[in-house]
Amino acid sequence: MRPKIPWQILPLILLLSSNLAKPILALSPLDQSWISINYDVDLAKYHSYTEITDTLLALNATYPSIIDVFSLGKSWQDRDVFCVRLTNENSENPKPEILFIGYSHARERITAELLLHFVIYTAENYGVNKTVAHMLDQTEIYVVVALNVDGFNIVETNEWQRKNARPVDEDGDGLFDEDPPEDEDGDGFVEDLVEFHDSDPTLIRWEGLDDDADGRFNEDWTGGVDLNRNFGHQWNATVDSGSPDPSAEDYRGPAPFSEPETQALRDLALEHAFKYALSFHSGAVFISYPWGYTDEPPPDSERFIQISAELSELVDSNAFQSGSGYTLSGALGDWMYWNKGTLAFTCEIYGDPDAWQYETTSIENRSWEKGVFQFFNPEPQEIEQTIWRWMPVFFCVADRAAKEEGSTSLDSNRLIWITAAVAAVACLLIAVVVFTKRQTRRLKDAELSAKTSFESVKSWLADVPSCSSSCTATVPW
Repeated sequence: MRPKIPWQILPLILLLSSNLAKPILALSPLDQSWISINYDVDLAKYHSYTEITDTLLALNATYPSIIDVFSLGKSWQDRDVFCVRLTNENSENPKPEILFIGYSHARERITAELLLHFVIYTAENYGVNKTVAHMLDQTEIYVVVALNVDGFNIVETNEWQRKNARPVDEDGDGLFDEDPPEDEDGDGFVEDLVEFHDSDPTLIRWEGLDDDADGRFNEDWTGGVDLNRNFGHQWNATVDSGSPDPSAEDYRGPAPFSEPETQALRDLALEHAFKYALSFHSGAVFISYPWGYTDEPPPDSERFIQISAELSELVDSNAFQSGSGYTLSGALGDWMYWNKGTLAFTCEIYGDPDAWQYETTSIENRSWEKGVFQFFNPEPQEIEQTIWRWMPVFFCVADRAAKEEGSTSLDSNRLIWITAAVAAVACLLIAVVVFTKRQTRRLKDAELSAKTSFESVKSWLADVPSCSSSCTATVPW
């Protein structure tokens, strides 16, 4: 006799079957619905530090379950370096962490705009767009919209500014930052006077007044240190870019992590296990990866080549190892990769070599050069085009990180179901065993009872000889 499964546990079996049949998915393939803009922010202007900060804090107050804004630390001029954490905070499953960094160099304003609009779009489209929803459900994204937070104000008066605001006495007169370039003629540009020899320009001086009356013009700028030469891997390597000279544009600083901004980013990176890190710059259009200090390939060269090719195809750019173009010391990407194996990429998102303009002077071969801001940044009416060109990169990286994480960890909801399923199946098996044993015992008891009754009948018949033949004929032996 085959034991029957008790009907009470049939609904549990059906429930487990329906959920175990569902696949454990990472981020779904990218759809294109995110292209539709669903937020009301001016895409045709460059935002100030205050405007960016106010926007981020307002988003935090509006969407507290998916966005968290916090300060990483203070700058030289006591501004907060804010970080944005984007994720579905109601989902506690393990998620891969991703880091995006913008505005390391003061004149590269477009990079802050790109990251600002990514944060806005993501926050306002969660629950509306399935790609955004999947991204925040299955990844944890950290965004530093602007690392060089003092740069916003400095570049308003000196569009050549690259470095941070660290006080530096570049001319050795005991004064700090007292003689920066200025728009002396009021045409809206800070120019430099150059002399051409065989098409290579040589700097003569910057536009502006001799503010410190030392006979030199504009030789002591505001700041500073090149933040992307101040990180702690190969900081003092012999390279093409990464200077020990405080007056150089790519001054690496007095020591690794000497700057409050790089210290803040370092501490964030040490607290987390970022799978990917993308740093955004402008002045060209390409995607690069470590190493930057050498042209020797990194250990994960094949992965870097594959991923950078995938990203560059999205935005129609070149991709290559950073050090194969020119070598640089103390780069963020090199340190991130060396420190924790983070797959770090540098995205150069805009550059216009036709932006330069020249005004001839009375001296042969000398011209005033202008257009540096336009070289690094699109005109305000073209900001939107640059943003939507590079937006797919964020989603592609998140998609890849989620899929890679999916091979080693599971969504907590699925994990709960699987754990419950295992426990339920175990209980089911125990129930079946117990049920079978009980049924078997009942059969044995019934058989024993029948035998006992039969023996009693036989005994009774033996005591009645005269009726034994007729009775035995009707008893079912």
